[in-house]
Amino acid sequence: LTGRASVAWSVTDATILRAGFGTGQKTPTFIERYGFFPQSFVGNDELRPEHSTSYDLGIEHAFESLRVQLSLFDQDLDDEINGFYCPNPFPAPCTAINMDRPSSRRGLEVGAQWPLGDSLSIGITYTYTHSQDADSATELRRPRHAGSVQADYAFAGGRAHIAFAADYGGTRQDVFFPPFPNPSEIVTLGNYWLVDLAAQYDVNNRVQLFARGSNLLDTKYEQVFGYRTAGRALFGGMQVSFGNE
Repeated sequence: LTGRASVAWSVTDATILRAGFGTGQKTPTFIERYGFFPQSFVGNDELRPEHSTSYDLGIEHAFESLRVQLSLFDQDLDDEINGFYCPNPFPAPCTAINMDRPSSRRGLEVGAQWPLGDSLSIGITYTYTHSQDADSATELRRPRHAGSVQADYAFAGGRAHIAFAADYGGTRQDVFFPPFPNPSEIVTLGNYWLVDLAAQYDVNNRVQLFARGSNLLDTKYEQVFGYRTAGRALFGGMQVSFGNE
């Protein structure tokens, strides 16, 4: 049984306090339980599901034309599954086990929104995450710093919109497995910016034209070592509504 509960309290017309609590579960995979090749990997049918418990606490405050949000979060993961545990030297088979100690993720999120007049609004977000696995090492593939900048502009009497977004992903660690018999090693994946731009125009109540560009800078980046990500892409189209209003 998993679930989530949250509460919000309007202290004043300008200030809101928020709190949340949640739990989660992930069951072992088929391969982790039953293996796939007895000579190299045997399953562990006694694996327990992973269980997580998370808490968050936040405040939101509106100034004259600025709304700011701050949230603190904490999550612990128990019975984390190590899906490639090798207790004996090669060629003894590996298996999957539940880790004895929990792993953790904690940090803060900050956000702000500025409505600049009736046509333009700007927003920013920033997330700091400190994560450790069950061996007290930094968790793989989790950037410590991440954030974004967004802007939305409406014109032509509200019939046209342009949306801009720039997302930042910080450096992160991953593991590289070189050809046997060389041991695995920890590598660092570089940070990156992804820039997107979208536009929409309402020709009338039934016809809309739209265009979108993703990763406009054609940034070369990796979120998982050795796995390529999408480059620049452009999309355009028209949406037509039929029937009665």
